[in-house]
Amino acid sequence: MPTAGSEDAIAPWARAAIAQFDVTDLCEEVISRCLAEVFPAYLGDAAFVAALRDSVYENVGALRDVLCGRLEIDQVTLRRRLALADVQARLHVPQHLLQRSYRLSFVIQWEAWADLLHRTLVRLDVPRDPALAAQTRVTRLVLTYQNRVVSQVAEKFARSEDAFNRSRAHIRQRLVRDILHGDDVTPTPSDLVLIDYDLDAEHLAILLPDTSAGVDTVLNALRAAVRPRRTLSYPPSIASTVVWLAAPGGWPDEKIETVRATLTAAGVTASISEPAAGVAGFRHAFEQARRVERLRPALRQNQVIRHADMGLELLLMQDRELAEAFVTKELGPLARRTSEAAKLRETLDASFQLGSHVAVAKHLRLHEHTVRNRLHKIETKLGVPVRDRRTELEVALRLHRLLANP
Repeated sequence: MPTAGSEDAIAPWARAAIAQFDVTDLCEEVISRCLAEVFPAYLGDAAFVAALRDSVYENVGALRDVLCGRLEIDQVTLRRRLALADVQARLHVPQHLLQRSYRLSFVIQWEAWADLLHRTLVRLDVPRDPALAAQTRVTRLVLTYQNRVVSQVAEKFARSEDAFNRSRAHIRQRLVRDILHGDDVTPTPSDLVLIDYDLDAEHLAILLPDTSAGVDTVLNALRAAVRPRRTLSYPPSIASTVVWLAAPGGWPDEKIETVRATLTAAGVTASISEPAAGVAGFRHAFEQARRVERLRPALRQNQVIRHADMGLELLLMQDRELAEAFVTKELGPLARRTSEAAKLRETLDASFQLGSHVAVAKHLRLHEHTVRNRLHKIETKLGVPVRDRRTELEVALRLHRLLANP
């Protein structure tokens, strides 16, 4: 406890004013502003609001006792503040919000004590030097107290979050695995609480085959872009992760395209399902994303692919023998595994995509005459004008890539 001769001692007249101060209005101001400015998303959570209220009253009361000399800083133990850290960890309240709430709370408290001190020294006509000394010592004690409390609570929050997340992550993974692989599995209400995801919503599944970029970074970008109601991640393998997004208003095509654009901007590789609702849709979206990922070699891009991009391949590859027969029939000699056939397929594919001989020549780094000669050779080998069989030939080329990359 500060003594009259110590550097941090607060003058008796200041301690007396602080000791008599009713902190009720101050507590309510801290609670109100923290909820409005830091935690608006949790206004409807009665457990969180109650924990915040208990914590604020305990914290403000303890700081008053420190300032007026009733309590030493080293003796401060904020059980309700530490209990709030547990609640915040369970609710996944971000650490940056936690820190922001502390900063706001202590700014409000410092302003209140500084104002009380000013009114008191004016009333008592305290000389300038003792007045400045009192203000300095109150400020120093507030900051020292803040540092101690924030350190305690941050450490408690980190421990609670780590323990909670580890146990929760294990249980969530097991539940998600059971739901995905058991058609007769019906999640119980307690399961739904643990999963923390709306299985009755309309889902969009995104498979990330390489999570080195960080799943949390990708999820944060998606949350900001499309604002899903809930998100859920699950690692089907060591290297990959599937993310489900549940949208409150469903998944119109333009919203899915926003997802695609966000993933592309993030520079990740991803396979996106089509929307599907309910528990069955949760499983169906997962399987769609997996099928798309398996068929990735069929498309030229290797970054973000939608299920809708590969509908034709997915349909035709349901019967591999039929797909092989179609390729052989349509491509004929071009389906052979020779360097010449590969060059002709590449030229034909580029011709379909780019249109003009000039563009194809530039793309393939060939002379325009070489392109013309190759296209003439293709029509000779096929026995029909390319333009008459364009649709069939484009499909056959895409299937050929799939069959060559099982």
